[in-house]
Amino acid sequence: EYELLHVLEGTFELTLDGEPFTLRPGDAAFIAAEQLHGGIPHGCIYECIVFDLRMLLKCGDPCKQQLSDILHHRVSRRAHYPAEDPIICHTLPPMFQALRNRSAGCELMTLGCLLRFFGEVYCRGAYLPACQAPNDGRRVLQLKQVFELIETAYPSPLTLADLASAAHMSPKYFCRVFRATTHRTPVDYLNYYRVEAACDEIAATAKNLTEIAEKRLSAIRDFAEFGSGFKIAMRDLEIRGAGNLLGSEQSGHMMSVGYDMYLKLLDEAVLEERGEAPKAPECTADLNVTANVDKDYVSRGEERMDLYRRMAAIRTQEDADDLLDEIVDRYGEPPKGVLNLIDIALLRAKARAVGIKDIRQKGQDVLFVLANLNFEAVGSLCADPDYKARVVFLANAKEPTLRLKLASGVDSLKQSKVFIERYAGLCS
Repeated sequence: EYELLHVLEGTFELTLDGEPFTLRPGDAAFIAAEQLHGGIPHGCIYECIVFDLRMLLKCGDPCKQQLSDILHHRVSRRAHYPAEDPIICHTLPPMFQALRNRSAGCELMTLGCLLRFFGEVYCRGAYLPACQAPNDGRRVLQLKQVFELIETAYPSPLTLADLASAAHMSPKYFCRVFRATTHRTPVDYLNYYRVEAACDEIAATAKNLTEIAEKRLSAIRDFAEFGSGFKIAMRDLEIRGAGNLLGSEQSGHMMSVGYDMYLKLLDEAVLEERGEAPKAPECTADLNVTANVDKDYVSRGEERMDLYRRMAAIRTQEDADDLLDEIVDRYGEPPKGVLNLIDIALLRAKARAVGIKDIRQKGQDVLFVLANLNFEAVGSLCADPDYKARVVFLANAKEPTLRLKLASGVDSLKQSKVFIERYAGLCS
């Protein structure tokens, strides 16, 4: 199967065998059967035709040799055709117009336009002779095996290791190759395929769908990526109506402060109404270490923000292990910055549990601000032989503060973790 894609509005980020193209209104792309391709539309409306090139070989001897050269990779044609290219102007508009109108003779018009397209390619020299197929077909075959596995086994549990094994690649390398080709991580693509298959099955049912059911089906299609649960819930509220549940009368201005902050404020208000003590304040940490989710590791901004939010919510080692397993499954082996983010989240959780509300590095010192002063634990820590010359209690500070002088050669995050564990042992 070969494909001609023509963009009408918006832009389409297309990748063919790892080479990126940006298609703008009027541009077209020719996608061969053996090419791995993926793309992301941005407000895009496009039309395309999928056809079997062997069908055109039946049109007579004069055409056979040149079409056969394309079919068997003896020549390589251009993939991207800008809007002003005469090849596009003379062939695609009348062909798609005939297909849209479905008038008498549209099949002949389509066949004629396809033949003219390839004729224009040859006449205008939009090809390279004696060019070998890209990547010698090996990577194409490897990823085709993955797509076949997804197509046949998508209802069953599949892991990143299963998909990488089908491609005969290591999980980390497989993630990089797959994302470069499809613009999605392997697990994202698997879930996207599952949602599409479920939607197609529902839409193809013999029973008539109500208008609301069709809108809900559309919402599931639109929000198939990870972290879309809240978006689907909000779309569902729009569809069925929420009254004033989220209005200012019952919930205040929730969307102004954000959903997470709204839940936090609501929790505090409930505790105050019950007469219960508020929860201990969250601990903040500011250390001079690399701690971020790089866009080269997670390309989509929404997914990076979701990971930041979920890492900040880590409270136990079990939480960290679960999230790390999911990250590895979706994106491959994490870089140092991601591992540091998880360690910092665990550090903040342990510090909060022992009454530390702020951790801040200043040069070669780390300051620990105490929400609850434990004189016995502080005294024991300052007298500890390992910390006697390095830990000082700052009595003149605005709040009770311990200052740790960092040892050379070890990063501040590791030293802070050891310090918090020692302090926690003295507090218990």
